[in-house]
Amino acid sequence: MADTLPLSWKIRRYLWDSMFILIYKGKKVLPIPVPVPTSPPLRVIRMSEREPTIAIPNIMVADRIPGDERSVKMLLAYALRRFLYKVYPANQPGLPGIDPDIEVALKQAFNDRYQALYPVPLRAAELWADGGQVDLGAMALNSPYACFLQRDGDRLVWDFTDLKDHSLHRDLISPACTVVFEPDPAKPGQVRAVEIDCVLGRVRPGDPDWPRARALAMCGASTQVSLVRHFNWVHLACGAHFAVATRNRLSPDHVICRLVWPHMYGTQNSNYLVTAGQMLPNGEFESIFSFTHDGMCKLFARTHYNYRISVIDPELDWEERGLAGSGLVSPVQQNLLGLHRVMHDHATAYIAAYYPDDAALRAEGQVINWLADMDRTIPNGIQRISGPITPEALTRAGLARLIAGLTYMAAVQHEALGSVMWNYQLWVDQNPVRVYKDGRRLPVDIYQRLLNANFNLNVRRAKLLQDFEYMGVDDKGKTLFRAFHDRLQALEDSYTARYQPERLADPDEPHDREKFPPWIILPSAIDANINA
Repeated sequence: MADTLPLSWKIRRYLWDSMFILIYKGKKVLPIPVPVPTSPPLRVIRMSEREPTIAIPNIMVADRIPGDERSVKMLLAYALRRFLYKVYPANQPGLPGIDPDIEVALKQAFNDRYQALYPVPLRAAELWADGGQVDLGAMALNSPYACFLQRDGDRLVWDFTDLKDHSLHRDLISPACTVVFEPDPAKPGQVRAVEIDCVLGRVRPGDPDWPRARALAMCGASTQVSLVRHFNWVHLACGAHFAVATRNRLSPDHVICRLVWPHMYGTQNSNYLVTAGQMLPNGEFESIFSFTHDGMCKLFARTHYNYRISVIDPELDWEERGLAGSGLVSPVQQNLLGLHRVMHDHATAYIAAYYPDDAALRAEGQVINWLADMDRTIPNGIQRISGPITPEALTRAGLARLIAGLTYMAAVQHEALGSVMWNYQLWVDQNPVRVYKDGRRLPVDIYQRLLNANFNLNVRRAKLLQDFEYMGVDDKGKTLFRAFHDRLQALEDSYTARYQPERLADPDEPHDREKFPPWIILPSAIDANINA
């Protein structure tokens, strides 16, 4: 089919592919610097004031990129990208659908130019586990979409009704739906999908509309991850305000500033560049997913204040979703718990080293002001994790739990909802980003744009598994940062021993991605922060 595509598209694709390859190659891994003063302090303004073409009145963002984060080279690259959106968009209407063989379609889009830079996506067995079709029950516990499973009364559900009533592109079906699951009697600890409530009605396995309803469910999951959970919640609702409060309320040599700095540095730079690339008219979100620009803006406005701080704590999140004591077995949840545990141990040990008791912490005005700022600006506050933020009630345990969660949000959660999607969203035969009324395949230009957006999520960044000893303000701090590195390495070794034990016997043995589940998050793969 590639030979039948018009020359105009081949030229357009080459130009835009080159743009994303240039961004990937140009993103160098730089050391995270020690904190510096931010002067004047950052202000929080409406997104619509910072970017007038994005009509979202209730999302607040920083008024600028701090000087120590600003990269002139990256800003120029994204300015060129914005210009091209207007004069030579990446989409070309009227193109045919991708090849019916998804492997062929992927190879045509992810050609040799890309493969010289980054490996091809892994195939998740769950996407073809049900007679060659996606197994929703397996996806509910064994994929990045495990974050959506929750108890609703006596039912287990995926609830994507937030996607309802937003304007769609022509010829598309709304991905808004509710998927109902029940325990699978044939697979203890697992679930199976038994109903999908969507625009097609209440559809059950065996009904003629079940394949299309199943596609809508996967489309809803994909949309909710990328637009709501990843950018709206990680970047905008939590990450942005964590970074602003840290710069404004903690002095550069404050021990808590040093503890969290590696995980918030670069946030405002990242948020600005992603907003420019994905949220502006003709950007990735509008051009890839189901919603028009107006529909996307209203979805962001609608879901921003649904944010709950418990999502940054996988144990608390599991409990709040009604799954504690359910007997469900989720390897994804166990992976997340293990990573959070290391971060919690690090925060607990660090805080105990500098604050001998709760009274010492309560006397610390900078910390209380830092927490109060986040509690005021992060939708629905932080006290569900931190506990009360007063000189009479603040505890070391609450602070450690919150800092562990913030580290987890910026590193683990950002990875799970971003880079890991490389192994899921590109298999659009089972995990569509759009569902057409007439059943047509995704057009080649939209698929190429989906691939480029996911490729862009995998630019090289500073890794979490590095020695942050230099962040310590004294020998005690340096020792604690080394211990954090050692905890992460021990966890990495435990996964290596399970999935590729030959690497422990021979350190020169190359990492074999195909021996690890596509959903797994390894300490060695995690970025230290959400810097783009």
